Amino acid sequence: MNLPPATLIVVLIAAWYVMIPWKVWKEMKPQGAWDMETFDPGQHGSVAQATAFLATNVSPLIAQGFRQVGDLVHLGPMNTTRVAVLTHPDEDVVATVVVVATLRGSQAAMVEFTAVLVSGTVFDVNNSPVLGAFGRSPDHVTYRFPGVRDPERLHRIAQALLRRDFGSAQLRRQDLSDPAAFLKAATDREYQRQVRTGYYRFDATTGRYAQTLKGAYLMAWKLMFPFKTIRKALYAQKARRVLQEIGMDRERVRP
Repeated sequence: MNLPPATLIVVLIAAWYVMIPWKVWKEMKPQGAWDMETFDPGQHGSVAQATAFLATNVSPLIAQGFRQVGDLVHLGPMNTTRVAVLTHPDEDVVATVVVVATLRGSQAAMVEFTAVLVSGTVFDVNNSPVLGAFGRSPDHVTYRFPGVRDPERLHRIAQALLRRDFGSAQLRRQDLSDPAAFLKAATDREYQRQVRTGYYRFDATTGRYAQTLKGAYLMAWKLMFPFKTIRKALYAQKARRVLQEIGMDRERVRP
């Protein structure tokens, strides 16, 4: 049966949105909490070039009182992630400077400030240029400002939003005596959240998390056209609105 051209196009587009997530789901291997190792420039060449980005963003934070406690690497199936971990003696806030290098050679880099309330709620502020695909969880509050590349300014924004959203709520002091164990526990808690959203399921026999079919479709659709473009526009609009609300939209911006 011959289909009209317009109908054929619709069928092909629909098939694309059905088949791509299914293919990803079939090929996706179960994952566990991140095992981290100390960065070695000779061994981790794919993220050795991240040193310049780390220096540019770590140095201003150290000048603000932060102290670097770790320079770690996670070797994933699709990419290598290098993470610098910093802490501030006067704040229950952990700063991480992250560079992700993919197998295709592309990189994404961000600075993130994280605080954990005694209730268990996690508060994150970052400038990641990459859209996330995980499901939303009420106990993980995230603000994203990809246009704010100055780490000092991002820190001030994080402080202002933490005060605005949670007031004088008590924060939980993070144990950074073993930064690798800290990051592994943090990624494990995030996977547990994704189990609650239905995006992943936990296999108790292997201790790993497998993506569900629901999670595969929702995560893939979030990163496909036109949803990705729409989400970028909405995030940019939210970032501008939040900066206006806290009176930090007209700050002098340092390159």
